[in-house]
Amino acid sequence: MTYKSRRRRQPHRDRTRLRANAQRSASDPSDRTEIRPANLRGRYRKRLLRLLVQATHGFQWTPGLIHLLLEELYVEDDIIALLGAMHTANERRIPQMVAVAIALRHSWRVDDFYGIVRRLNVTTHVT
Repeated sequence: MTYKSRRRRQPHRDRTRLRANAQRSASDPSDRTEIRPANLRGRYRKRLLRLLVQATHGFQWTPGLIHLLLEELYVEDDIIALLGAMHTANERRIPQMVAVAIALRHSWRVDDFYGIVRRLNVTTHVT
């Protein structure tokens, strides 16, 4: 085999290898290049957040968004126990759900709970 013939076959092998790597990367998320935490904080975080701000412009409250919020606040089960199933809640109840979710996060200490209640401009009386 001469140098030229090997050289001609090389691009074909490279394309095949690239295709195989792309397919493996698409199916295996662990194979993707990861951004190290130091780089995320330093270089990428602000850019990623700005892209998120642009992508979420015009968002409105949806059941999926409220579900995500409650899940992230770790209060979803408590909200369901207090207010009922979320899939039956209409859009008018979303502010109530958000207020109760915030209060739930601060309900472990009485002074913290009453501080949130005051900030929400709600009066409560414990009997």
